[in-house]
Amino acid sequence: MKLVLSTSNIVSGGPSVVRRISSAKSNVELLNSLRFNFVAAQQIEPSHANDDCLDTHSPPRKLWYSNYTTWTSQVDDTLYVPAIDFSTSGLTEDRSQYDITVKLFYLPGIPASRRCEHTYSAIDLVLKELHVDSIDLLIVSFPGISFDADDEEEEEEAANGDTESEFNNMVQTWRTLESLHERGMIAQLGLAEFDKDRLEKFLPHTKVRPSVDQINVKDCCVVPKDLILHNERLVMPRSEWGRYPGRHRRC
Repeated sequence: MKLVLSTSNIVSGGPSVVRRISSAKSNVELLNSLRFNFVAAQQIEPSHANDDCLDTHSPPRKLWYSNYTTWTSQVDDTLYVPAIDFSTSGLTEDRSQYDITVKLFYLPGIPASRRCEHTYSAIDLVLKELHVDSIDLLIVSFPGISFDADDEEEEEEAANGDTESEFNNMVQTWRTLESLHERGMIAQLGLAEFDKDRLEKFLPHTKVRPSVDQINVKDCCVVPKDLILHNERLVMPRSEWGRYPGRHRRC
């Protein structure tokens, strides 16, 4: 049995999805968005393939949390949680009106070969659900990497502490992303939580350099100066996620 967990559009989740500054784990926004989408699907969901009687015009109805078959769907040996309707596009307007960003979280302890399989499957799922041929930006988050702008010494030790196998895994995984970029399926590639030292170590092994380095900060003022200068020298923007009053800021 293959299990496909969907976050849907995390922007629609608002502040409840965005990682709090006090959390050091980079996968918290993933867990929050999954939880948000699961709860939303269990509260109201239209009829779908698991129902005995298919009626696409049936009104939404309240669901019971205990009966997972009412808000999930199974196709062959794949269980979709929540259910995904592939018959209609997930976009409500023309493709040209969207900048589609996907963030992919890699699991720990997984060899690069399986990460490559997971990458292809994840991108294929997004393209299939949205009825598009490509996405604008793919940001990848490698396990065990977090960014703390207030503790530069710890970040430097972490970058130098990557084992050779872990680093080679990242490089090999990036090769897969580069192949998707070359095929026109991904316009830009991005990284998450990379500090200056880790970037300097990683970039020489890339053919397609990352266009974005997404980090989690309290505000723009706490971004390390060396990281700002390094990215500006490479003409590489950073993407900041923080808790700002009433908005999310992207730089």
